[in-house]
Amino acid sequence: PDKYLEQIGTIAGWARTTRVQGNKKILFIELSDGSSFNTLQVVVDNAVENFEEILKSNVGTSFKVKGKFVKSPGTKQPIEMQVNSVEHSVEVIGTCDPGIYP
Repeated sequence: PDKYLEQIGTIAGWARTTRVQGNKKILFIELSDGSSFNTLQVVVDNAVENFEEILKSNVGTSFKVKGKFVKSPGTKQPIEMQVNSVEHSVEVIGTCDPGIYP
């Protein structure tokens, strides 16, 4: 994972979990592409253009995310992706009805 640190990249996958922190200023998405049991934490800042749309997402929503890989301050994962500038983006590819899934 270290070779990706401080690099801009694009990933896609499904939200295993989502949570809001800081009075709706930051959204955490635990993203999985299905290739392993491991996930990548995506930290989305409210400066992202479509933040309000992203806030409505829940488990099972599919995303395409462009952001910067950074060393995670947490102990659960070595790296995470930060989405916090105009060159970063989060595209909601498909939503998931929480009344049907999971």
